[in-house]
Amino acid sequence: MRLFFIFLSLICNKLFSQTLKLELPFYSNKEVILIEYNGLRKDTIFKNLLDEKGFITIDVKKIKKNTGIAELKIKDKDLLSYDFILSPYENTTLQCSGEYVYSENTKHINSLENNNLNRWFESISRTKSKFLAITEVEKLYSTKNKFTKSLETEKRELEIHLSRLEDTIKTNNSFAAHYIRYRIAESEIAEKKYTVEKIKTFFSSQIDFDVLFHTKRWFEIINPCLEAYVEGSAYYGLFGNDLILNLQKCKNEQVYTSLAEAGLLITESMNWQNDQEKIIRFLIKDKRIKEPQGKLKEYFKMGKLFYGNKAPNLIIPTGKENKTIETVSLSKKYSLLFFYETECGHCQNTIEYLKQNFEKLNAKGIIIYSFSSDLDLQTFQTSAVNFPWSNKYCDLKGFQGENFKNYAIVGTPTLFLLDEKGIILKKLAKAEEVFEVIK
Repeated sequence: MRLFFIFLSLICNKLFSQTLKLELPFYSNKEVILIEYNGLRKDTIFKNLLDEKGFITIDVKKIKKNTGIAELKIKDKDLLSYDFILSPYENTTLQCSGEYVYSENTKHINSLENNNLNRWFESISRTKSKFLAITEVEKLYSTKNKFTKSLETEKRELEIHLSRLEDTIKTNNSFAAHYIRYRIAESEIAEKKYTVEKIKTFFSSQIDFDVLFHTKRWFEIINPCLEAYVEGSAYYGLFGNDLILNLQKCKNEQVYTSLAEAGLLITESMNWQNDQEKIIRFLIKDKRIKEPQGKLKEYFKMGKLFYGNKAPNLIIPTGKENKTIETVSLSKKYSLLFFYETECGHCQNTIEYLKQNFEKLNAKGIIIYSFSSDLDLQTFQTSAVNFPWSNKYCDLKGFQGENFKNYAIVGTPTLFLLDEKGIILKKLAKAEEVFEVIK
């Protein structure tokens, strides 16, 4: 019975006491620091002194819940930064006897993740380098001969080897395999080797965001994919749909929240208001984010400002005291609420459009109410004096003004079209959309 418990204890230690042993003799008695990456955030997860031999053993499960990229640093050695895979499921040793820690002089003992990562990267790099070298040599020969035929044969063999290697990586579910797939995609998108359709497919169905979150490539992978959804693309207006598909696949709540916020910030910066509305509606209905914080709290507030909801009353600055106007009394037909900033380029384009189409809007029974986030009275007045509509206001409080807060304005220009009852017909991405709603 005693032997059984000893055996059971050994098994439990193997399963639950995963450690990382650092052996860095050059840095004996120095402070070692480990940093993990979660989306755009980086957090210090470990900080302690190496012993007189430059050794230390770290209980990984106490500092790391998920496998991901970690950065190793030594205090006061600003140029030393070494990225590697740190997993709470491996008992590993990281060895480096030199001053500079990098992949060529560092060993990872008992780490399948790191050894596969380094082996695969090296093999891909070596194969591609050989292929390019042979291609350059071929250019030196104007006619084909036995030698050039042998070069062609070797190129085909290299292509087959690379294809098999990439197939192996595609079917492997380790963190290292995911990481390499994302780095390859990132590189090929940058080199314009991906079509718009392929980028769209990659973003919508080939990224595991629960893994990507810990790769240190969050922005580097997401940002290039936006090319597939820009105006003029066949997939314009589908970013929100594809982001929702990815949110539904997220298992980790932190990843879910971070991806939701990233997606909404993208829709704001790209002025994709229809996509933004889709995402917000989904998040409110999905109920996974119980208490939204910061920017997400503002976005959730926007959920009350979608089609069919009563628009908040307007606060009109009139000097010492503000005047409240109920949106139900704004117009006998339609009201167009326009939130802008004078020095905003996109706002100026909208202003010019409204000025040029003022008579046409007026003929449709649309009354314009403009609200500026300017903080300087002269800046506001110099511009607003040229507006052909009479309802133009500025409380000099910027985005902290009552109307901007009540309408959850996070970026300008923003427009709302209301009916005669003060009900929101649409939040507009562009002023031109008015004539799509009102024929």
